[in-house]
Amino acid sequence: MIEKEQVLWQVAQQMTLNLQANTVKLADVSAEQLARAAEQAGIFALFYAGRELGLGLGKTAELSMLYVDATKEIPRHLWGEDTGATGLRRSLAALLAFKYDLQACPRSDDENDVDRFDNYALTPESEAKLTEWMHQNLYIGVVAATPDTIDQLIPAMITANAPVLNLTNNVNNQYGSEVKRCRKQMAAAARAYQK
Repeated sequence: MIEKEQVLWQVAQQMTLNLQANTVKLADVSAEQLARAAEQAGIFALFYAGRELGLGLGKTAELSMLYVDATKEIPRHLWGEDTGATGLRRSLAALLAFKYDLQACPRSDDENDVDRFDNYALTPESEAKLTEWMHQNLYIGVVAATPDTIDQLIPAMITANAPVLNLTNNVNNQYGSEVKRCRKQMAAAARAYQK
């Protein structure tokens, strides 16, 4: 079992290096390129080199991995302006809310939607601001992977890299509690939102 974990660790580290070596600014990736990447079995990661997010990022000029997931999840995270549908956008919105005056609102008007505040959306103007920030500040890397290994590789890559915006099964993420605290503030703002 230890040998298998060691091999998985080594593969995850090599894939991380491949992702870093092939990063492209999100603004330079067309919708068609993202669509093609989403159709191929693989893993994508988002990287960032600035300081606006805090969380210990931006101490060097090197890109830091923020988030990793399967390429099939690209449409949910990177297409459209639907913060209510993705934890990645909710986390970014929570971290950038004060600086960019991002306004949280309920994901839906349905009172039976018990997650409509916790899985908050943003007002249309704020959704556009967040999307623009993502395009100008984030970098994406994509690597192919066989479908049967993706579910094993992503947790290994999360363990190896501790990307700050992967909040689930990321025991090495020393900033996860801070991201969650900021998200709770946005959920409270969504509860208080008045049209």
